[in-house]
Amino acid sequence: MRRSGSELTFCRSRLVEVAQENIQIASKGNYVNQNGDEVDISQVMEKAVKNSNHYQISHKFNPPEISTETETSITVLFGSPIETAISLRKDGADHVGVLNSASSKNPGGGCLHGTVNLESCLCRGSLLLPCLFQFESASDQFYKISSSSKNNTKPGCCAIFSPNVPIIREDSMEAVLLDDYEICSIVSIPAPNAFLFGNGEGASTAVRNATYDRLYRALCIFSQQGCTDLVLCAIGCVSHGNNPDIVAEVYDDLLSNVFKNRFDRVIFAINPKKPAVYNSFLSILQK
Repeated sequence: MRRSGSELTFCRSRLVEVAQENIQIASKGNYVNQNGDEVDISQVMEKAVKNSNHYQISHKFNPPEISTETETSITVLFGSPIETAISLRKDGADHVGVLNSASSKNPGGGCLHGTVNLESCLCRGSLLLPCLFQFESASDQFYKISSSSKNNTKPGCCAIFSPNVPIIREDSMEAVLLDDYEICSIVSIPAPNAFLFGNGEGASTAVRNATYDRLYRALCIFSQQGCTDLVLCAIGCVSHGNNPDIVAEVYDDLLSNVFKNRFDRVIFAINPKKPAVYNSFLSILQK
């Protein structure tokens, strides 16, 4: 599995430029790769936007049927979700699902401002942004509901499933356009914000319950939509203050019980600059 990650000088203006270029590429339906060849993404892009599915906060998920046909391989690595998804596809994965720790307020979070968090990197490496934009203004959908203060500490939340989103760039500061696009399906769901739950044992339990509910919803979506291999993240463990031990334990609970052997491969792609998070996930999940 390819390890990620550029250590190049951070250049915010270049990252903003890439995000803006991606919007133009999605609109045009094609891009020109480094060899001067035109790559047509018009049909796959149209389908990704059209078939993106919004799950309301009230949506009730049923657990998947127990699978006896496979034994899930779980790996924790330092890496980029985009690069990991590409590697899985090249290694024969039929349907790769990627978890997006999404902003509850804006499609793509700070992608258009050059931020380097997970969602921003996903939106620069892939054409996820147009799939999310369509849900931006609806009063009864993802962003208006998730950003409401009264919902910030509730277990339930909205989610968006975007199928077969084109991946068109390397996840690096150069953001080189690929010779040909790849695809992955993306579940966008906001992480619980631990800072809003206060302190103490009760707060810790509430954060754990909210994390469980949101990851359960995300894994149900991946299962129902036929994803065979997953790229998961340390959801909420950086900007939202979530304890990586708790998040890893919730993943372990779900993948050992409700979703046991439901997927072929599950890879946790951890930011190389977060060794403490990596060590927590490694000790708990890769047994």
